[in-house]
Amino acid sequence: MRKFLAAAGLLLALAGCVTQPINTERAATYKRVGVLSAMEDRFSVSGVGVTAFSNSYREDKLDIGADDVMTAGAIQALSARYQLVDLGRYRRAFVDQPKHWPGEKGIFAKDHPMVPEVVRDLMGGEKLDAYILITPGYSSVRGTNQSVAGIGLVRIGSLFGGGDTRLHAAYIVSVIDGTDFSLQADMRAFPAGESLLSSFAPIKSPISAPNVPVPAQFLDAPVQHRDSIAGQFRQMMAENLPQTLRQARLLE
Repeated sequence: MRKFLAAAGLLLALAGCVTQPINTERAATYKRVGVLSAMEDRFSVSGVGVTAFSNSYREDKLDIGADDVMTAGAIQALSARYQLVDLGRYRRAFVDQPKHWPGEKGIFAKDHPMVPEVVRDLMGGEKLDAYILITPGYSSVRGTNQSVAGIGLVRIGSLFGGGDTRLHAAYIVSVIDGTDFSLQADMRAFPAGESLLSSFAPIKSPISAPNVPVPAQFLDAPVQHRDSIAGQFRQMMAENLPQTLRQARLLE
């Protein structure tokens, strides 16, 4: 089930227990496909300590070109199979539109249209076979009851002092059919080499989303390290985005 991180001040669509690849026969019927990345410049900085009293969270704005990276990566990965259309001109209207995801429950859900309806109303005039959305999600910090959201940095504490600082990118790839505007796929990103099944293995990443270790000093002033963070993000997505698209069965 998806919900919003309103308590954290983020308007982020969250992945829930449903992780669904597209039906391969349906995917084979698509020819013209649009890509909309809506990660924006939201950037979370959090700390996960040994006790709840040492947890921390703040939200920054950090433009690392995430949507350009995600859009270009998706178009490059999928171009051999589909005719791709960049839907970036709809990003602001899509983000600003109140909405909820199919199956999402909450006191405001019934008052807002579902995401497929918003896609139809905003982008239906493109007459595409399908619309691929890349939106922020959340992922757990393993071994704790804490989560990270979207793109950001997290410091994971240790019983013995020190800790581990990670750049994470929790995101979801969703597919909206262009004929009946139904949600056909909803695939959250896993760390490199993991899948829905392998993520339960004993040896796994400390975060259930794509992540890489980074220097601890990035936490204090991310804006001063923006170029380095952007470079790490590009490298991470070059490996991870094709993996996520493949797990969504948009790639063979």
